[in-house]
Amino acid sequence: MVTKASQWKTNAPKQGVTLGLPSGNECLARPVRPEAFLESGMIPDALSGLMAKAINSKKGLPPSKLNEIAEDPKKMAAALELFDRALVFVVVEPPVEMAPICAYDGCKATYAGGDGVHVDKTNDDYHKYIDPDRDPEVLYADTVDMEDKQFIFQWAIGGTSDVNKFREQLASDMASVQPG
Repeated sequence: MVTKASQWKTNAPKQGVTLGLPSGNECLARPVRPEAFLESGMIPDALSGLMAKAINSKKGLPPSKLNEIAEDPKKMAAALELFDRALVFVVVEPPVEMAPICAYDGCKATYAGGDGVHVDKTNDDYHKYIDPDRDPEVLYADTVDMEDKQFIFQWAIGGTSDVNKFREQLASDMASVQPG
């Protein structure tokens, strides 16, 4: 009897790095080249230029660019979507899925996606995100702690795997961002 594909997959060893997260949780995450984010089409259009420069420079985003993202609802929504996409892409265990599509009639966006239809009140298609029924056995990206998502994202693009060092860097970066 031939072994089914599903059996092969379940017996294959999971490869990755165990990461201790700021929340105290742990995950198994696979290291990826930062360029993989560009090549995979994972970066939302609103951030593609900024992220391409940050990845190619190997220096990350300067605080002035963080200000630019924070002041633009579409870019902020795109940043949230990017963190979720990166989380789903990088974390092997536990498996993480993107948030389900909004239940609003005709909407095709997740809570953060869709060119700001859930955050930009000037958008002609603006409406509040309507949460559809969710599978209680699934870990959805939008339910993961934001600090954990940021930590995993910065680790994936070549940052530290040390939670304390990450918090120091995050505090330093945020101190230079204008409150708003």
